[in-house]
Amino acid sequence: MLRPPLSITDRARGALLGHAAGNALGVPTEFLGGPEAIQAAFPGGLRDILRQDTPASPFDDDVAMALLLAEELLTGDVDLERLAHRWIHWLDADGRGAGVWTRTALNHLRTHGSPPSSTGGRAPNGAVMRALPVALATRGSPGNLVAGTWHTAALTHPDDRCTWSAVAVNVAAAELLAGRR
Repeated sequence: MLRPPLSITDRARGALLGHAAGNALGVPTEFLGGPEAIQAAFPGGLRDILRQDTPASPFDDDVAMALLLAEELLTGDVDLERLAHRWIHWLDADGRGAGVWTRTALNHLRTHGSPPSSTGGRAPNGAVMRALPVALATRGSPGNLVAGTWHTAALTHPDDRCTWSAVAVNVAAAELLAGRR
């Protein structure tokens, strides 16, 4: 029996659920440092979600910041300063899982009203982890997809390795959303 093709809504829903589920599986290993430490902590492999959420803190940084980005995109009048303030408010209210660099960048945004000018040579992956909503919102407009991804990534991760990695992942996500492999 052939299944009907998935709609863009089904694909988008699957992408977001996959993002959240994959993140939930990865949270217990995030700060272990490497494959050897993960193997030591989970000798048989990580096979279940080890819940670390609470009613007050349902999501870690990757999902929380992606949801706040999605909410900003849904306003129809995206404002990067307002997005930065949403993220700063989340950091103050919860901040669960936020890495050292993300905290540093958000505090810089709070203090200076602008993104940091560099990551000091670091290339953390936080911008990639929250980029998906831009791909969902701009999938039909390659210029907006690239620009939107790059600019939202640069708010906290102003290093070409970070911004362009987020763009690459979102280009791939937009292709997958369109049903192209």
